[in-house]
Amino acid sequence: MRRRVTVRRLLSVLFLSSFTFCLWLGQLTATSTPVNLGQVEVGQAANAQFSGPDQLVQQGVNAYRAGDYRSAIASWQTALEDYQGEGDRPNAAIVLENLARTTQQIGQSDQSIAYWQQVITMQQQAGELQQVGQLLTEQAQVYSSLGQHWQAIALLCNTPIASCTQPTAVGIARTYGDREGEAAALGSLGEAYRLRGDYDERSQFCK
Repeated sequence: MRRRVTVRRLLSVLFLSSFTFCLWLGQLTATSTPVNLGQVEVGQAANAQFSGPDQLVQQGVNAYRAGDYRSAIASWQTALEDYQGEGDRPNAAIVLENLARTTQQIGQSDQSIAYWQQVITMQQQAGELQQVGQLLTEQAQVYSSLGQHWQAIALLCNTPIASCTQPTAVGIARTYGDREGEAAALGSLGEAYRLRGDYDERSQFCK
């Protein structure tokens, strides 16, 4: 029998991100995935009893599924304030990530960067450094989308590629043996160089 999905588990799996790295014949793209809603067993989400900020999160999920991104953002912003007031860092971090991705979807890139910075700072203070590396990659992608490629490169690897060090995304991923995180960061780095027109630099990532 499948294990019952709890409310907290539902909140924890609502949103995921993924990246691609080094495609056919060196064609490299690095993309952040839009908000991806988690899957639960039929009937369990409907039967779950939400209250307080959890209810606001679910309202945001419903609005997002309906394509009403601004209403989703409004619900999550209120939920974020409640979680922060309760000192609930894990769920506050999840909501911040959701806000960062969704505001970028509607073209509010500056606000997206600000949300990414909030969650990065939060996870740094909590000592969740491997997670910080992954978050830096997503923030860097937003900078690239704004044409601020040097800022993206600095977040991903501010030294020659062979010696990327912390606190950059590549350096953190290598420190923690996070192969997926490293691939995502390198993919984003190659894309940032490509967008700048630095094809020689980009060629280092897909040989």
